[in-house]
Amino acid sequence: MDRSAEFVPTLYVPSRWRELPRTVYYRWGLMATLHAVGVEGTVSLARWGGNFVWEHSPVLRDSILKTMGQAFGETHDDEQVRTLAKTYMRDMWLHLVETEFVHRRMNAGTWSRYVRCVGLEPLIETVGRGGGVVGAAAYLGNHQVGMTALGLMLSGRVAGIVSPRQYSTQQRWMTGLVRRRLARLHPIGDAVGPALGALREGRLVLLISEHLSSGKSGMAVEFLGRTRRFHPTGAMLSWRTRCPMAVITCRRLDEPFHFELRLHDWIVPPLSGDRREWIHTTTRRVLATLDAAIRSDFAQYPWTHEHLIAGRARQ
Repeated sequence: MDRSAEFVPTLYVPSRWRELPRTVYYRWGLMATLHAVGVEGTVSLARWGGNFVWEHSPVLRDSILKTMGQAFGETHDDEQVRTLAKTYMRDMWLHLVETEFVHRRMNAGTWSRYVRCVGLEPLIETVGRGGGVVGAAAYLGNHQVGMTALGLMLSGRVAGIVSPRQYSTQQRWMTGLVRRRLARLHPIGDAVGPALGALREGRLVLLISEHLSSGKSGMAVEFLGRTRRFHPTGAMLSWRTRCPMAVITCRRLDEPFHFELRLHDWIVPPLSGDRREWIHTTTRRVLATLDAAIRSDFAQYPWTHEHLIAGRARQ
């Protein structure tokens, strides 16, 4: 029996009262607004809300300024970092509207109207002939759009390593993926075995590469101006199966609800060699590629969650 069909995302419940307003927005505010003014109108309101938070939430504003300053401090002065942070906060809630848009409008007949593909030919050809691919992605842009488009493009030959703790918008999206058979979903913490099986079946296995590690298995890598420890899961899966790695992002374009799904790097593991050295070198290569992609589209990275990305566990 396919256990992925039983996957049920768990709604994230705030552990502190101060998080309640954010959860109310995710669970009820967004849904009510979408029904009242439509998806396009909700985009305008989301941007208005981002500007409002910038002006009236100094604690959040200062936190984002500090985080972005660590990433851009060597190349930007304080005023430039402030401009970057304000641009980000204006758009920080767009991914929620876009994810709801995916759930409502993208299907086999419409996805290509909204997503253009750049450099994906090696990935498509490999999966098309029954080979597995490890997809290394980041929280840049909207990975929910990217995973949905890839599921439609590859006729469901996709698997994902995901956190089961999700807000209602992401929960609806994940449940929809499973129901529409666009992907198999495997929760973080118990995903290595199923991921290896999916690769051997000739699927694309997608994972977020900047998940932090608190254990000794993590690798120390400089990423966005800070040295932290990361899980080398993608490189380990690639080495064990000899499946290539594809570094992928899905960023939004200037036109509303239009995106670019881009393959930035294609890494083929050797047939022999030093396992540890290759895994370490490849992990650094992947994170360096994603670091550069984030720096070129700074407003599309979730700086508010940048220190919470390891399954929402604080560092």
